[in-house]
Amino acid sequence: MAAPVQTSLSLQSARQNVSKKREIRFLGALLLASLLPLTGCVSSLPPKGLRTANNFDAHRFQGTWHEILRYNSRDEAGLTRVTSNYRQQADGKWVVTDRAWKNAEGHWVGSTTSIKDPDKSPGTFRLMFHKPRHVIVIDNDHTLALVCGPNQQDFSIISKSTDPDAARLERIMTQAQAAGFPVREAFWVPTK
Repeated sequence: MAAPVQTSLSLQSARQNVSKKREIRFLGALLLASLLPLTGCVSSLPPKGLRTANNFDAHRFQGTWHEILRYNSRDEAGLTRVTSNYRQQADGKWVVTDRAWKNAEGHWVGSTTSIKDPDKSPGTFRLMFHKPRHVIVIDNDHTLALVCGPNQQDFSIISKSTDPDAARLERIMTQAQAAGFPVREAFWVPTK
């Protein structure tokens, strides 16, 4: 009679192991699903109804851009002298270095991020582990542009100069407003 009890205990133990394995697989799948938004699975398309600038050239876009006007998000509140430097390295890889002065704390903050090949999606910079940046409008000289994230409240007007030409800036602002960006609610970013 001892043998059937051992078999019964072995069967019960086996069932518990299978149940634990299923639970671990389920929790692992749940964890993986929760991390997907953080791995760059955010759409790399511009906001609905918008397209990237058809005159965009990634190589001409390279250089340091100053944020002139932006819709102030919670993440960017209090940041001034905001710059982004886009460049292709000697090995062919692209990076962007963002830098800003954090007024409340009195120091610089920033980061450098890899960019997936911008030639594959002209006008869109797909940043590793960050939301994409879409160049919606850019002037012919590639010195003034309207850039946005995944929605129209996440936008900025950037310039290669800290003091862009007023007429050209007005033209970009008019185009941004016509495209549905909340330009009148935007924040003028101190560049100096």
